[in-house]
Amino acid sequence: MKKTLSIIILYLTMALCFTGCDWFKKDCEHTYDNACDITCNECGEERTVTHDFADADCDTPKTCKTCGITEGSALGHEWTTPDGDLCEVQSTCSRCGATDGENKEHTPENDDNDCS
Repeated sequence: MKKTLSIIILYLTMALCFTGCDWFKKDCEHTYDNACDITCNECGEERTVTHDFADADCDTPKTCKTCGITEGSALGHEWTTPDGDLCEVQSTCSRCGATDGENKEHTPENDDNDCS
């Protein structure tokens, strides 16, 4: 009986160790698809990853330079309208310099800023 109990305890210990013990896992030189991959291709172990983000701009959210994952949203344009000359009606983004709309054509005949 004592021998049977010892064998049962040994088998239970081994079973527990096989399911959750690092002693029986093979040694692994971890390999990943890229610097942002969190799961090892060999053993499935997961790691913590720090992305290398490029700042968001008017059209694109913050984006990892390695894997392309995005975070947040694009900033959007900050349009400014010109002052003064009525012929200049094209808006310009104060962040990136993009323009929206078209300026009217100013001709010498329209010296009173009556552009068409």
